[in-house]
Amino acid sequence: MFSNQTAASLATLIVFFSLAVSSTPAHAADFSGSWQGSSGTVQLFIDGVDQGTAPCHAFDFNWEQSSFELKLVRGYWHCGYQLIHDVSEQVYEIRGSELWLWGESAGTLTEDSIELLNARDGQQSFTSFQLVNSATIIFTSSWSDGFSKFIVRGTLSRTN
Repeated sequence: MFSNQTAASLATLIVFFSLAVSSTPAHAADFSGSWQGSSGTVQLFIDGVDQGTAPCHAFDFNWEQSSFELKLVRGYWHCGYQLIHDVSEQVYEIRGSELWLWGESAGTLTEDSIELLNARDGQQSFTSFQLVNSATIIFTSSWSDGFSKFIVRGTLSRTN
């Protein structure tokens, strides 16, 4: 038989554990692993006018995911002759379905997607990793400064 103090401590621990577990979406997919693609497109707009598309030749993203954080270990895409984007490591804190980076809300994590938002210095970017199945992601990334805009699209496959 537990004393009243021990029972109260156990009850507090159970409530704390329940809150900790419920703060992470139980339905969130696991994006961990290496995701690569070798074909896609980039579409360019200048002052709202479509300037056409160019091919994308390489996509490579490596994610590590736990119940409390989503880490982009590395990210890379290459489109056309000059458009190369290399992303350094970023660690997002998972708060429910929200992703936080550097103390600011930076996107969402759901059962089938990662959505990242960034608006700074007159520029806006949106990146989405939409899970089609456990082995395929549709990648979309857009960037705009109010005058120019590009949209990158590709299909990525899990390689491990």
